[in-house]
Amino acid sequence: ISAFDRWGRATNIELGSIKPQWKRGATNRYSQLECRVDATGTLTTLSRFLYEVEKSPLELRVDSVEFTSRDERGDKLTLGLLVSGLRLTPLEGRQ
Repeated sequence: ISAFDRWGRATNIELGSIKPQWKRGATNRYSQLECRVDATGTLTTLSRFLYEVEKSPLELRVDSVEFTSRDERGDKLTLGLLVSGLRLTPLEGRQ
């Protein structure tokens, strides 16, 4: 989660929210993190943010990307991003 903050600062975007959710894997050998990120910026800054996510050594998969215009000219955009990643240990707690 701290990586999103770091990428946001590096690309000069405004992070609105970061909502992580751990899920159990199909087997007990792994768990999956899904993370919804909402951010605001220009097309240039949001594109750079996506590039930082994609080139990260964290090996996150981008599941969904959504751009919405915040003004009539489309200068200010909102990004809705859904990413996921695997953790090769089971989720603690109930099986």
